[in-house]
Amino acid sequence: MGHRIFGTAVAAVYPHYLAKVQRKGGRTQAELDEAICWLTGFDECATSAVSTSSSMSWPAASR
Repeated sequence: MGHRIFGTAVAAVYPHYLAKVQRKGGRTQAELDEAICWLTGFDECATSAVSTSSSMSWPAASR
């Protein structure tokens, strides 16, 4: 059974991550995008599309 985060669209949680990093750490959207690229393997174009897409999903977990 997969974790429910893999069934959640990135676009659904991205605004929450952005608000939190700006509020708590004083970080920028570019810094968040860089961290998401590093964690997920998404490229810059994919992370910039997150805010406009509601169907983009997290990549499948590799084992």
